[in-house]
Amino acid sequence: MLNISKIPLFFLFFSCLTFSFYSGCEDNNNVSNNQENNLNNDAGHDLIDIDSDMDSSVPDCSEHAFEEVKIPMGDGAELAATIRKPINPDCTLPTILIQTPYGKENSFNIWFEDENPGPLFASTDYNFVVMDWRGFFGSASAPENPSRTNYGFDGYDAVEWIARQNWSDGQVGTWGVSALCRVQYETAVFSPPHLKAIVPVFCALNNGYQQYYPGGVLRREYVDFVTSYFGGSPQLYEEHPYQDNVWNYLGSVLDISNILVPALVVSGWYDLYNTATINNYQGLVNTAPSQLENQHRLLIGPWHHFSQGGESTMGRPLTEQEMLYYDSNKEVQSKSLQFFDFHLRAMGELPEEQVEYKPDGSNEFLLAGSWPPTSTEVNNYYLCESGLALSPQSLESSYQYEYNPEDPSPSIGGQTIMPDYYHGPAYLDEVISREDNLVLTYPVLEDLHLEGTMSANLEVTTSAPDTDFAVRITKVDSDGRHLLIGEGIRRLKLREQYTAPSEVVPGQRYEINIPITNHHGFWFSPGDRLGIIITSSNYPRFDINPNTGEDFYDTDAQIAVNTVYFNENSYLSITTRANK
Repeated sequence: MLNISKIPLFFLFFSCLTFSFYSGCEDNNNVSNNQENNLNNDAGHDLIDIDSDMDSSVPDCSEHAFEEVKIPMGDGAELAATIRKPINPDCTLPTILIQTPYGKENSFNIWFEDENPGPLFASTDYNFVVMDWRGFFGSASAPENPSRTNYGFDGYDAVEWIARQNWSDGQVGTWGVSALCRVQYETAVFSPPHLKAIVPVFCALNNGYQQYYPGGVLRREYVDFVTSYFGGSPQLYEEHPYQDNVWNYLGSVLDISNILVPALVVSGWYDLYNTATINNYQGLVNTAPSQLENQHRLLIGPWHHFSQGGESTMGRPLTEQEMLYYDSNKEVQSKSLQFFDFHLRAMGELPEEQVEYKPDGSNEFLLAGSWPPTSTEVNNYYLCESGLALSPQSLESSYQYEYNPEDPSPSIGGQTIMPDYYHGPAYLDEVISREDNLVLTYPVLEDLHLEGTMSANLEVTTSAPDTDFAVRITKVDSDGRHLLIGEGIRRLKLREQYTAPSEVVPGQRYEINIPITNHHGFWFSPGDRLGIIITSSNYPRFDINPNTGEDFYDTDAQIAVNTVYFNENSYLSITTRANK
């Protein structure tokens, strides 16, 4: 039996729970009578003819000012917030709420004081409220309340407080990236009556096993960030290396079926929450009541986690390469404003299709009714001595390399968060120059459009009691340089299941499937090649396997000789646009 009361708060921080005093979301007294009413109100919401109401008596709301306030919570605490509202007291506008653990001043520096704030934050058609989380920055003195098991309780109170202000028209939406994203879900499951739309950007609704252990391997760099910023010890994560009841609980903390307002879910091909974000959207659509199922939207573009403001990564300026995957055109803001205008101001239109995506390599957004689009197919590219091919080679052969845990293959780019490491696609010259890898390419491409998931299936052996197999998917340019576009890893002893290890007999053949950790939309240009790099490490993005059968690296680590076989069981599987 899982004892929730014994799980430390900082171990599960991104679930935003005070586990020492856990109580389910259904215990919130504000929730029970609001979900059905909220949904019914939305179902009966008709578009307003704005032009018919426009006359000379409409107040001028174009000039705004900032005000520092304390927002009262239902338990008597007060949370610090900055408001941007019209100077004219006759103005009532819809409001965008942003809740942050990173300091409201930082948010204003990024989104409001920038010379080019973008269309959402430059809009004078909305009030904005940026509120510090309880216990953080301006709200640091607000006492913790054990009965408030996540930040959604405070979010509920903030939404309803906003709706009562004389500058509010009662229509509230929420917006935010990463931690500012997940708190929107926590708020929405409580169904505040005046919450009408949410735009969660780059986050997981729940943090299950694959979020921390993709392929059964700890995301060391990600855990280092969580523990360094929010507190705690990596050892807490290491105590649960398999998919046990703790992870099963974490993967179901928030009930997505309780979200009864339209959501514009935003994902980036290179964001660290890429797969989780897409899963969020699919869960919203699959559990939505009939009145809401066509109102959710998914937006995906060629962005990494730090693409939405500041041109920096926790203080370090983004490099020229990283800026290629920065949202310089403020496309997320533009789409967010369009979504809010439709749901909070009853203005404009949304695309007919629910999925809008911009492949890396395309200049335009495309529309689809679902993700992946129905016009896709799965193709296998087999590993051969000569490279990748559409069919396996006739005679089996193999390739061997040594993996030394004391000299792991370095992480360069990818779905990272720590400022010490590059974010997004990066050239892998340093990886290629090493001897502990297998590098294969597909001949020059005429036209290849990736649109969906990718994975690698390998037949392998190892000389050790356990090892990992790591895959990097690349675009190979005319100069032969490999640009990282996707990666994954799998622990050999967890090849069959994640709940418990299976025996690894040195020298015995095994098939292993390695899911790539990001869905992708990528258009190769004529002359490009598809590449794959196979190693047994990718550190510190993923933890080091000591090759001893133990779960984590120690001083008794040993070198492994790993073999990949070229036959019908070793191939790269990718989802592509059909007939391309």
